[in-house]
Amino acid sequence: MIPRQPAGWPASTSATVNPRAPTLPQVTSRALPAPPVRKNLDVPIVSKVESHDEPDTATDGLAEPTLDAHSRVPFPFGFPFPPYAIQVDLMRAMTAALDEGAIALLESPTGTGKSLSLICSSLSWLADNWDNPALFLSPPPPAPDGDEEPSPTVPAWVRNQARQLKADQALSALQDLRLAVRARIDAARQRAASLPDRQRPSKRARSSAAASIAPLLDVGDTDDDDDLILDDHFFDEDDPGAPSVGPSRRLGGADDDDDDELLPLPTDVRDVQIVYASRTHSQINQFVRELAKTQYARRFTSISLAGRKHLCINSAVLDKAQGHAGKVNDLCLDLQKSATARCPYLPADDAGLMPFHDHALAQVHDIEDLGALGTRLGICSYYGARRAVASANLVAIPYASLVHAPTRDALGVSVANNVVIIDEAHNLIDVINAAMSVTVSGAHVERTFNQLTRYTQKYRTRLSARNVVHIKHLLALLAATHKFMKATTAARMLPVNQFLFALELDHVNPHSLAKYLAASQLARKLHGFVNKYEDAALAGGGVGAKHVSPLSVFESFLMKLAAPDADGRVLFTPASPETKVPQLQYLSLNPAAHFEDIVRDARALVLASGTLAPITDLTQYLLPNRFGKEIVHFACGHIVPDKNLAAMVVPATASRREMKLTMSSWNDPAMLDGVAQVVLNLATVVPRGMVVFVPSFGVLEQLLGHMRNGDLLTRLERRKRVFQEPREAQELEKTLREYAQHIDSTTTENGGAVLFSVVNAKMSEGINFSDDLARCVVMLGLPFPNKASLELQEKLAFIESSRSRAAANDFYINLCMRAVNQSIGRAIRHANDYAAIVLCDVRYYQPEIRAKLPGWIAERMDPPPPAAGSVPFGTVVGRLARFFREHRV
Repeated sequence: MIPRQPAGWPASTSATVNPRAPTLPQVTSRALPAPPVRKNLDVPIVSKVESHDEPDTATDGLAEPTLDAHSRVPFPFGFPFPPYAIQVDLMRAMTAALDEGAIALLESPTGTGKSLSLICSSLSWLADNWDNPALFLSPPPPAPDGDEEPSPTVPAWVRNQARQLKADQALSALQDLRLAVRARIDAARQRAASLPDRQRPSKRARSSAAASIAPLLDVGDTDDDDDLILDDHFFDEDDPGAPSVGPSRRLGGADDDDDDELLPLPTDVRDVQIVYASRTHSQINQFVRELAKTQYARRFTSISLAGRKHLCINSAVLDKAQGHAGKVNDLCLDLQKSATARCPYLPADDAGLMPFHDHALAQVHDIEDLGALGTRLGICSYYGARRAVASANLVAIPYASLVHAPTRDALGVSVANNVVIIDEAHNLIDVINAAMSVTVSGAHVERTFNQLTRYTQKYRTRLSARNVVHIKHLLALLAATHKFMKATTAARMLPVNQFLFALELDHVNPHSLAKYLAASQLARKLHGFVNKYEDAALAGGGVGAKHVSPLSVFESFLMKLAAPDADGRVLFTPASPETKVPQLQYLSLNPAAHFEDIVRDARALVLASGTLAPITDLTQYLLPNRFGKEIVHFACGHIVPDKNLAAMVVPATASRREMKLTMSSWNDPAMLDGVAQVVLNLATVVPRGMVVFVPSFGVLEQLLGHMRNGDLLTRLERRKRVFQEPREAQELEKTLREYAQHIDSTTTENGGAVLFSVVNAKMSEGINFSDDLARCVVMLGLPFPNKASLELQEKLAFIESSRSRAAANDFYINLCMRAVNQSIGRAIRHANDYAAIVLCDVRYYQPEIRAKLPGWIAERMDPPPPAAGSVPFGTVVGRLARFFREHRV
């Protein structure tokens, strides 16, 4: 598709965007053009582009600015500055995939401006299609079962005219919506600079609410327990997480009448949105900051979503919650249910959220900015952000919330007919499996049984017969589960149906109970009862947090058991010194079952990361059903020139013993000697910082312990100070700070520090070792997961039964190589960076291993020698020394 200038946007003759000019997409009243002609993608699967050196001038590698229609500025796709050629290639692949409604797997190494490329390509595509009716009108829903074909007595032209009339009405409603949003936001921008704090609740109201929070979770002295009694008509209850509706309460002043009008939101049409998801809130904030640099920051509206813990502005709630997300949720919902206490920041109706809606969309805000805006306006940031979702062109959300359909729906995020972009998608399968897995301990089961028994005894005369029957079945299920956990002494992995059969409860339907618990809200009512009347032993018992209801955990476990038998397993683990109590865990084996609604409903799906290699896990286990969408894979090279990266394999020790670092070899003193000598010799030639990755904490202790017993560790410390990754997360920042400070203070060229890190631990994910922090990354061995794990055995068996033994073996290798790729990607973080990557294991020469490395690394490696052991270690050290001499300033 030839890009075109979006209608309603005046052409620009300057690269500077006037901040005072109207910058939201204009809505015109003229007829919308026909949809563009589609073409087949010519980006083949697993296609790769050549690596590009950094441009020598400001325009090297760029398309001719005057010929590119994507932008109002003379840079392709509205980029805020001259992009690299690989960024242009990535954005072209992205927009081609969006044109075709495809599933795009995009790889762009960290440091190549991936986030900015995703923003500019997706929003320039949206701008190009702003007046395209085919983009915004969803296809008509299928006719209900049993409906007959249209009557032949109705002429075709009548049916066509009726469809066209309906489409015209939908487009008219969409245009009205756009104009209403624009008018509100323009008004908010004019008021933003002088926005007063008069909307903030009064000090008396805030103090009253703060004082009322404490009794909500404490023992009360009243017998009015209507809020704790189960309603017999619970299937008609409203969502308890939604703001309650009461008499309208104005938050604005006399001149804010327009702000209190409800925004028209037609149900039959909705603007196409870009839904962006990343792993953490900090990554979302980084994405939003990149968005703010572009011309699209004021043209399109955006909103970031987070949980109450991050967006709550009620200091009394936050103080009482003490950082616990679950407790913030409980306190917030309790305040909404209370008849006497109400959060002063939550408006009584939808109209009260509109000032936040307007100001949140008027400019780009990250999560912290939204919290500050809510405080300034005196309006809840959490519900305010949710209110703004439907009006935003771009919605940013943690992908753990995106992939969990109930959370996504509660936040008001829709994937239907929208573009979904998931960044850092290399973790996506693990996140889905974790989100769909639930662990319940023996203590949870016992406490739930005791609490529910006391609840039933107190309110037996006030509960309906229907509720009593359900509770009896639930108590029987809890008792049977507790009996199973006490009688089972060894770890067991069971199919769901086999586990349910082992409970010997033919008269109890767990699936029906799960539906009952969800509809009746028994977990919340039971939790309120325990906190009001029972002692600390019954409420917490020293196990778990008091604010987390054990019944809610067991309810989640029951809901997972309703999944198809083949999609999950129940793992029983007996008590151990670590867990103290026996545990039952539902393990999700089929992530595709929980992701297919996004694949099916999204207009286009983009999975992006620094590296997705190996991608077969995504294509086979996450995307087996593509619902007619084509998969395209595009892998960028790196922006660093070839001379800035050295990638090599160490196949043997200095004594020419083959390095094949299996689990048994780490118990071999001779091999430990050889590995230590390799590290010592590498540290001799590597300047500044060197990061060494080992497969596990156990291996790290074995290696350093062996080095301490001799003089190898002492010899290493003469060259570089030695640091090691701590097991405790709270010690991580201190270790990194000391490591960086020591490198900065080093005066000798080959001095510095060496940091021993663990694959799949904190330092292998999300830590950027740029410049002197990692002039060399060393990978010792291949971190294959332990095949003795029952969970892994079941996953491999599931793949073997559903596909083949070869597929299961490939999956096992992929688990290892994904961890390798994330670890070695910690270096080379920007265009002028340089580093060496040293892979210490002869198996890195194997074609099936080498093929799963990122392309930008594999293509820079020397080909395997005729005989793996024929490359002396001295040759590797010599090559490494030459590499660093060439970069010595």
